[in-house]
Amino acid sequence: MKGYQKALIALVILVVGAYFGIKWYVARDIKKNLDEALQAVALFVTVRYDGIDAGFDGTLRIKGVRIEPNMIADTFTVDEIAIKTPGILFLMNGAKEIKASRQMPETMSVSLRGATMSLRGGFAELLSQQ
Repeated sequence: MKGYQKALIALVILVVGAYFGIKWYVARDIKKNLDEALQAVALFVTVRYDGIDAGFDGTLRIKGVRIEPNMIADTFTVDEIAIKTPGILFLMNGAKEIKASRQMPETMSVSLRGATMSLRGGFAELLSQQ
């Protein structure tokens, strides 16, 4: 194998490793911050999720979300919550920036896919009593 082929293979391995390494680091950091936030509201609601994925375009996806209010016998489910942020750098430093400035970025959006609530659950019963 020639020298340039070895260099090309090494470069590809380096790029692929960096790609997955950055995604892993960002997802791990966000998971830690999300778990801390969920711990803060645990007295009122139990929130569980299956996984987190962070994209280089700045989109954070939280998959398999189950929300159970502690005072109501009901469960809300969301297949996926997608949060579009200004970019991967925001995902790496955004929580610190928001805490420091107490302001959200100008361009940010949230979308829900597969949100479900039972019409016979405790929350629906509570609303029908009003």
